[in-house]
Amino acid sequence: MKTIGVLTSYNYSPVAPDDSANVKGLIKGLKTQGLIENEHYCLQISHSDDLEVHRKAVMGWLDKGIDLIFSGGTPGAGIVQEVFGQQGCRCPLIYYGAHPIDGDLEVALSHCCREDCVCIRIELPLTYTHRNFRLLRLLFPDLRAIHIPFARNTAFCHPEMADRYDKDLSQNGPHHWLEGDAVGFNAIRDLCWLIDVDYFEYPLRHTSDFAQALNLIPPRRAGDPVNNIFLAFNDTFHVLEAPHTLMTYSKRSNIPVVWVNNASMARNGAVADFCNEFHITASHGARFVALYLEGRMPAGKRQVEWNHDVTFTFNQGAFESMGIALPPADKIAQHFHRIIRTDS
Repeated sequence: MKTIGVLTSYNYSPVAPDDSANVKGLIKGLKTQGLIENEHYCLQISHSDDLEVHRKAVMGWLDKGIDLIFSGGTPGAGIVQEVFGQQGCRCPLIYYGAHPIDGDLEVALSHCCREDCVCIRIELPLTYTHRNFRLLRLLFPDLRAIHIPFARNTAFCHPEMADRYDKDLSQNGPHHWLEGDAVGFNAIRDLCWLIDVDYFEYPLRHTSDFAQALNLIPPRRAGDPVNNIFLAFNDTFHVLEAPHTLMTYSKRSNIPVVWVNNASMARNGAVADFCNEFHITASHGARFVALYLEGRMPAGKRQVEWNHDVTFTFNQGAFESMGIALPPADKIAQHFHRIIRTDS
């Protein structure tokens, strides 16, 4: 029986490994290919937001023997490729994840997607086009500034970005928000320019420092116009407890959070989420898992295939609990696939 190692992350609330959207989507996708768990294959799951836990799991799998690794997320795929290089052995890798475009750079694509590898590439839909990004103006007509934390410890922090972050740490300390030419992602800064808002970026290393950096942003009174928002991506999860720190400050300060690429965050207090849903994308990747397990994938093949199946979620309950004026209902219905009411 073939053995698949699975890396899974990005659960805000505790979830059993088998119940994660990534694992459930993979199992469902393989079933549509005629492959049944514990009959045609078995799973070994590393279920953590700690990338070092994933690293140790991959090392153990390679030592004992593994037929294929499936990663839900680009940072996990980056860890797998690092371990392949360190141990001098490899197996097929299939992953889904984003590779943001920053100027001429497709961030981390060449590092993560190598021989015997398939990448199901997802959009990061809010920042994928300027038309999507302009939805922030629909939600927040008085918006003046966007604050984004980016984790320093993932494949998304490309070398030039890491150099800027390390230079800023030495010059300004661990609580400083970058702006202007000092930021790491120029593409997002330029999107902010298109909608006439200021852009601030935080080099996220430690949750305790992050909490102090958040406290530098003045709170908003309920009922006042929204001038500031936090925009967050899933790399935030790889600094342990950082998502909870962000959501706690958001609730205390009445500054809304918009999440990119994690549908569960709209059920946990974010006012909106723009995503490729994990269970759908994992099912997409299962087609390639089946090809490898059945010996129908050419050796050494490297393939990138896009998944453009997106879901936009609007959390009306979070808007109301923060005292934010609701956008026109017809506009929300026009642009969002799912409208929910929860203020947790």
